[in-house]
Formats: sequence, structure tokens, C-alpha cells
Amino acid sequence: MAGASKKPRSRAGSGAERVLNALAAEFPKLHSEQSLLDCASLLAAYDKTPSEKLTDNERRAVAKVLRRLVEDGGVRETLWLNGRDPRVNLENAGLVAVAVDIATLRQEEWIRTNSGDHNHSAHQGPSLAPGQPATQETIMDLIIERTKEWSEVNRLDSRLPLALTNIAIVHGAVDYDILINLSFVDQEYLLKYAREVVQRIPHVRATQTMLLSSESGFSRP
Repeated sequence: MAGASKKPRSRAGSGAERVLNALAAEFPKLHSEQSLLDCASLLAAYDKTPSEKLTDNERRAVAKVLRRLVEDGGVRETLWLNGRDPRVNLENAGLVAVAVDIATLRQEEWIRTNSGDHNHSAHQGPSLAPGQPATQETIMDLIIERTKEWSEVNRLDSRLPLALTNIAIVHGAVDYDILINLSFVDQEYLLKYAREVVQRIPHVRATQTMLLSSESGFSRP
């Protein structure tokens, strides 16, 4: 009929592409399979308005595609701690930015290479244990290991005071080399953790702690 408006067609794509595009468009909201089937971005991919629903056949097709994507790794299915849940009680979030002393790290690496690993003590200052490569990856692994130990020792009754949510080596930054994301009970534990764990790792030159007042992504399902 003349003058009637038509709904724009969605971009063409396979079932997998529709699911992947919908997941990307929904950030920072995290979905279960059921909530994904009703989300606006997926409905739009099937030329439907937010007030409409997928047909039973479409829902079955999307569920099948999603399971296949999880099985082959195209979509990650992950369990994570929701710090804002009262049972978890790690509702504060923060960062610890770590500056690594690259000069002393390379010095220890050179000593090991040229003098043998048994002479690693020739390096001036705290050294990595024999057998551990003198790399930023080793420092990151040590932070993870000692964070778990510290959290166990500093338990609040049966609850953890702090938990890692992500840790990564950062390239291209001027002031820091490793970035640690954490959930914690309160700021006191973040500062205590930085002093007692991160600052005692060999070759860590400096740290900076930062609080996050709001987030998008995994902490806000």
C-alpha cells in the first residue's frame, strides 16, 4: 500500500553472524541463553521490533548456533564472581598499575645467560628463584600465585578479602607494565595487598592503586 512504512531489512548474515553481532551490540550487558533470545539486538537481526518475539523455530535455531559457538570457542562461556552479590561481598573494584624495573630484569637475564642459572645471586637486589625465566610473564605468574596465598591467609572468617578479576602485561604504556584488576571488600585491603604482595615481587619498581567508581562489562550482568 502506498505510503506504508516498511521495516528496514537487517544485514544479511548467517545464524552465527547474527548471534555474534548481537552479543557485541549488547555490551556491557551479559546474557544467558534465554535472555539473549529476547534481547533487542538479536530481535533486530531477525527484522523484529523489541515488542515482538522470535518464533519457536528461530529460537531453536539460535540456541543450536549458540551451543556450537561455545563448543568450538567462538563464544566463551565463563563463570565469574559477581562482587556485588551479598554472598560474594567484594563490591568494590580497583586497579593496581605495576611498573617493572626493566633494567634490573634484563641484568638478571644477562647474568643467568652468561654465568649460569646457579649464579643468579650475582644480580644486585631481589632475584627470581632459580629456574624461573627473568621475564615479565614470570612476574605476572608470581603476582597471581602470591595473590591467592595472601587472600587465603587474610580470609575474613570464611570469606576472601580480595580476588583477581584480570591481569595483563601492557605494551606501549610509559608509566606501567602490568595492570591488575581486583574486586575487594574495602580500600584498606587493596592498599594492604599492594604493599604486602605486589611491591615485594622482584623487579617491581613502583605501584599505583586506583579505585573504580563505575564499570561496564563482566561486573555488571
